[in-house]
Amino acid sequence: MASKTQYYDLFRRLVDTEKEYADRLKESARKAENLGVRVLIEAVAMDSLKHSMIYKSIVEGLDNVEYLTKPESAVITSEIDYHITTEADFIRKLQEIIPNCSDETIKFLLKIILEDEIRHHAMLRTIKELIVKKQKQLDENLWKFLEGELERSRIRG
Repeated sequence: MASKTQYYDLFRRLVDTEKEYADRLKESARKAENLGVRVLIEAVAMDSLKHSMIYKSIVEGLDNVEYLTKPESAVITSEIDYHITTEADFIRKLQEIIPNCSDETIKFLLKIILEDEIRHHAMLRTIKELIVKKQKQLDENLWKFLEGELERSRIRG
C-alpha cells in the first residue's frame, strides 16, 4: 500500500492535471458548432474542474486544514437540507418526463441530468452526515478536553 506522502504527491499533481484537462476541453468545446456536442464537452470540462477541486480538498485535508466551526456547520447543513429536498423534486420530475419523451436526443440528455441529480442527492446526504458526525466528534473531544482540564485544576487547586 502506498504511503500518505505518495498519495499526497499524486493528488497534488492531479490538481493541476485535471485543471489543464478542463481548459483543453473548454477550448475544444468552443470549436464545436453543434450546441449539443459543445454542451456535453463543456460538461466534461466542468467535471474535470470539479475533480481538480476535489483533489485540492484532499491535499488540504492531508495538510490538516481546520474543520468547519459549529456556526458554519449549522448554516451549511441547513442549506444542504434545502438542496436535498430540491434535488429530490428534480429527480421525481425527470423520472416522470423521461419515459414519455419521444425525442431520443432529448431523452439521452435528460438521462444525463437525472444521473447527475441522483449522484448529487446522494453526495449531499453523505456530506451532511459527515459534517454532523465530525461536529459530534469535535464536541465530544472538546468535552473530554474540558473535563481533563477541570480534573487537572482540581488536582492543582
